[in-house]
Amino acid sequence: MSDDIAWLHDHQFHHYGSWTPEGGKLQRGELGRGIPGHYAFVVDGAIRYIGKAEKHLRGRVRNYNRSLVANPDRPHRKAHEGIKSTLANGKIVEAYIRSAGPDENVADLETMWICELRPIWNGT
Repeated sequence: MSDDIAWLHDHQFHHYGSWTPEGGKLQRGELGRGIPGHYAFVVDGAIRYIGKAEKHLRGRVRNYNRSLVANPDRPHRKAHEGIKSTLANGKIVEAYIRSAGPDENVADLETMWICELRPIWNGT
């Protein structure tokens, strides 16, 4: 297990789904509505992106599918482009999620983790 995957598990992230070159769309697990939290995109065991959802984690992660599938030619953010280029290179993008605790500041944690990990799709 890579250090990044161990970091995710240590911070209560769990595997949610993956984009595959064949499917092009995130094949995901179940998640309730209205849950705040964080998500991470991983390629070859390395965290490439950390994001947050202050209210709707499920919807936030699902938005990546809509952008990639419904509007494939539209200019995208760095994370979207990273997913597209990874899939074009025949690799898998894994999605990990964690629900936020009741007293957690989702935005502050995201900022702290981005500074700590410096994922390349976050533009750090």
